[in-house]
Amino acid sequence: MAKYSGSKAPSFPWYYRDWLADSALRKCSAATRGIWMDVLCYMWDEPIRGKWEGSEDDLMRACACTRNELEEFFSSCFRHVFAEVSRNGNGHVTIINRRLYRAEKARNSNKLRVQQYRIRKNVMLLSHDGTPSLLFLLLFLYPPPLPYPPPSDKRGTIVPLSSPCPVDEIVRLYHETLPRLPKVRSVGKKLKARLGARWKEYSDLAWWKEYFMFVAESRFLTGQKTDWMANLFWLTGPENLEKVLNNTYHRDQGGISRYTAQNLEALRRWKEMK
Repeated sequence: MAKYSGSKAPSFPWYYRDWLADSALRKCSAATRGIWMDVLCYMWDEPIRGKWEGSEDDLMRACACTRNELEEFFSSCFRHVFAEVSRNGNGHVTIINRRLYRAEKARNSNKLRVQQYRIRKNVMLLSHDGTPSLLFLLLFLYPPPLPYPPPSDKRGTIVPLSSPCPVDEIVRLYHETLPRLPKVRSVGKKLKARLGARWKEYSDLAWWKEYFMFVAESRFLTGQKTDWMANLFWLTGPENLEKVLNNTYHRDQGGISRYTAQNLEALRRWKEMK
């Protein structure tokens, strides 16, 4: 975590009405809101304002929270989408506040444009014969690239850069969430390729945890209705995954619980955001 950067703004505006009126945050626990408040403060003084990067252990120490409270925070971010969270299989986490990040992006872009204008103006003054110098022409035709931002979609949602598929972490979540289903004894080439393909579509471990939790609610998929039960290879097939997300294997249970409905809504919303 970055130390104090000595910026000219040691405080930031706090819109308490927005905080109190945010319906997504109101659905979260007090512990989750407290962690988010601490993270916002740390984000303000990061080298890239609005973006925090570090290990999960660093975040636990910084926010003085337990592992369960941190997992609840990540799950709430996924469900209620009040922050952009990206976790890989090595315990590294990136958290982005969209409002702070956009403001920082605009501030840095404007600062760079002013610097480029001053450079071009000074280069023009160096031309004693009244004609543009070669350096000015180069700067005009090939301006330096902006240091911001990572790619974003039409809605302005930050699109995380692709990362390698954390196969071991997905398998671990599968075993922890679905102990009834067959164990993965070894990860072969076919399973690894299938997981890699699905990871390109759903590149967030929080999504996979919610997906497996949704599967656990189906009596058919967990072998409680017939002798057949799903396994990880079957669950990660493209057609099978779409069937699960379309609620195909929960409809014969006389309706789904409120938690399961919220889980399914969160899974679909994440795909729409992508």
